[in-house]
Amino acid sequence: MKHILFDQYQRYNNVTRIINGIRRVKQKFKILEVGANEHRNLEGFLPDDTITYLDIQLPDYLKDDPQYVLGDATAMEFKENEFDIVVALDVFEHIPSLKRNDFIDEIYRVASQCFILTAPFDSPKVIEAESRANAVYKSLFHKDFIWLEEHTMNGLPKSELVENYLQHRGIDYKMISHGDVDIWEKLMTIHFIAASNSSLAVYREEIDKFYNTHIFEEDYVHESYRKIFMGHKNKNIIWALPERENEGIPPFVMNKFNELEQTFYKMLIALQKEEVQLQESVFPIDRIQIYIDSGNGFNEVESLVVEVNEKLTLSDVSFDLSDYETIRAIRIDPSDYKGMYKLDNIMIKDKNDCYVFNYRTGGNSLFLYNDFYLFSKDDPNIVLEFDTKLSLKTLRFDVQRALEDSDFIINEIGKIIFENNKVTEQLKIKEDTALIEQDKYKALLETNILLRAQIDKEIADKKIAEEKNDITTEQNRVLQEESIALKEQNSNLKEQNHNIELERQLASTKLEDIYNSRVWKLATMIKRVLGK
Repeated sequence: MKHILFDQYQRYNNVTRIINGIRRVKQKFKILEVGANEHRNLEGFLPDDTITYLDIQLPDYLKDDPQYVLGDATAMEFKENEFDIVVALDVFEHIPSLKRNDFIDEIYRVASQCFILTAPFDSPKVIEAESRANAVYKSLFHKDFIWLEEHTMNGLPKSELVENYLQHRGIDYKMISHGDVDIWEKLMTIHFIAASNSSLAVYREEIDKFYNTHIFEEDYVHESYRKIFMGHKNKNIIWALPERENEGIPPFVMNKFNELEQTFYKMLIALQKEEVQLQESVFPIDRIQIYIDSGNGFNEVESLVVEVNEKLTLSDVSFDLSDYETIRAIRIDPSDYKGMYKLDNIMIKDKNDCYVFNYRTGGNSLFLYNDFYLFSKDDPNIVLEFDTKLSLKTLRFDVQRALEDSDFIINEIGKIIFENNKVTEQLKIKEDTALIEQDKYKALLETNILLRAQIDKEIADKKIAEEKNDITTEQNRVLQEESIALKEQNSNLKEQNHNIELERQLASTKLEDIYNSRVWKLATMIKRVLGK
């Protein structure tokens, strides 16, 4: 995942290192990422874990996705300890300050092991760096960068307040710093300039790769843009964290980074000169035109036109639609000429000042990628078709013209499409093979089920036999106890009989002595004389 934007790599690689550091062998986690957006970066870094994404806003196509949950992170509907780990990456600073403690309470409540929270925190250096970066963006696009604007509106969180609250709640935590502020400002400036000129995007990606590969590891510094808090419930967690903050990026690495930055600005200057030449020789005065279908199809009568200065590469266009009673579809012609155009930030309002999002997109583009439309013929158009007729008030959108040679782009995209078709065929072969393997697996699974049933029966029979054996053992124990008792009784009877016999013999001896005595004999003679 080292090809992703540097600031995303900072967040996701740090959280991945932390999670893998506490993971036992073959252990899999149930993870919740709050404020996740749409990019699913976390599952790219942690493919073996089960991940759920929560956000307060979701596009329509994600609302039925089982991995996504629409919800407020300061009042989640999950039960206590429902997830092993809760992750919040650069979300905290977008929470209103009065709700930040609620946010901490909630991510702690639903985590059974720990939560990981990253964010830029308040410091004079961070505030100044964000202000300068936003000024670059505003100079290029004539508006504030939305995320930096929210930082200013909400106020960046203060790390000491977070630490005080964690201590007040009795939550065990660790905190580390990452991302040198100066490097962050340099890279954000490069990103904003590259966003204004698509020709610089490829080299900007190389700079990101260089940071991810060579600087990230050394970027644990005190003067950081971002801090990482880890709060945990499990007392046995051992954090695999850097032992200390680095003193700075090694000079030889920074020298190379500075060299890449200088090359980027040299390319910018060269491209600006090339753009001027192209504008003078290639692009005549152009126009952006929209056609309205109010029930009679598209026609010139029901169309609106904005003349475009050929020197502009970005146009913010707005049309008033209130004169039309109802509209079935809108056709947008970003230019009269073939080429590549970026059409984004489409905003349609109805006459109640409500935004309209439900429409289908068509047109005659050859290729579409990330809001970039490639047209191989003049008179390019993009069609927005509504399910029903609507009463609309305004339409606005941004159009950005790519200044590269159109024929070259078409050829390159054609190669990509050809390669994609080859890949698709290869994937089809792999899919067929996978289906065969799936059938084999199914047969093995059925065999395993039969074997499992047989094993379960044998286990049940063995258990019954063991239970019978336990009953027999218990009966033998009882009989043995009764036998011991009978033996004791028999022994007592024998002793009693012996005593009785002794007493009888003693009585017999005494009686014999009486019969043999002279008194007894005299008494017997008297009885005879008296006839008794």
